This record gives sequence, structure tokens and C-alpha cells, in this order.
Amino acid sequence: MPRTKPGTNYIPHTKHGLCKHPLYKVWDHMKQRCYNPNSVGFRYWGAKGVRICPEWRYDFKPFYEWAIANGWEKGLQIDKDIKAKALGLQPLLYSPERCQFVTPVVNSRGRDKTVRFEYDGKNLCVSEWAEILSIPVSTIWQRYIRGKSIPEILNTKYTPKPKTKKSC
Repeated sequence: MPRTKPGTNYIPHTKHGLCKHPLYKVWDHMKQRCYNPNSVGFRYWGAKGVRICPEWRYDFKPFYEWAIANGWEKGLQIDKDIKAKALGLQPLLYSPERCQFVTPVVNSRGRDKTVRFEYDGKNLCVSEWAEILSIPVSTIWQRYIRGKSIPEILNTKYTPKPKTKKSC
């Protein structure tokens, strides 16, 4: 039986040969933001009660195997909120049943700080409005920052600026 440090849940490292794999960093950052009070993200995760299931917390290999079997690709992010909310659960646990990999845009839509506009019976975030209206996100932000009303932000026709050739 592996020895643990007194008063901790530390379990010594096992050799799996995957510590340089990009998923190892995902796993390690997930643990840091949930359990390390000195981590920059701790106040948004660990301090709010977010935890990791024991199967993943203490062993990278099950997390790695789950991630590979569930569509992980470089550039995707782990999300614990979408499935949990669909199941009617608090999104406070990273586990195989509650997690999935999503693009950064999809992941950003569920954040507390995400700016949402309610208009025409829809309450959507900026990236969703941009997608629906075929307007760059930056254009919507510029209109918002300039103090335009929601109807002005979303109904003003978008005309891309013509590209000009620079002379030498």
C-alpha cells in the first residue's frame, strides 16, 4: 500500500510515461484550481466547492483514458457545467459522467462574467449573437463599448471594411 503524508491525501506518483502529454497539463491545472489555495483559479473553483472525483484526482491514467475515449483533441477545453446542468445537478464535480470537451467559445458561454443581451425574446451571449447574425464578435463589442442600445448593436447592418493595399 502506498504511503501517504500524514494529514494529506497525497499518494506517490505512479509511472505512466505520459507526463509530457498535453492532457497531463489539463489534469494538473484542474487539480490546482480545485485544491491549491495558492492557485490563481482557486477562488473560482476550489473556494466555491468544486471537486474532482477520486478516480481522476489521484490517478492521471483514468482521466487520460476517459479523455481519449471521449473526443479530446488539442485545443479543446474540459467542461463540467453543461452536462451537470442538463442533468439538473450543481456543476461542482469533475467526473466522467459530468464532463465533456468543448471549444473555448462554447466553454466561455457558461461563465459567470459572460455578457448576455436579451432581445427579441432571446437571452444570448455575445458570441452566440455574432454567430446568428454573421457579425464579428469584435464589432458587437465595439458597439457595446460605444454605448449603443441593444437594438442598435444587433440590428445595425454590418459592412466589412474593404481591404486596401498599403503602398511602400
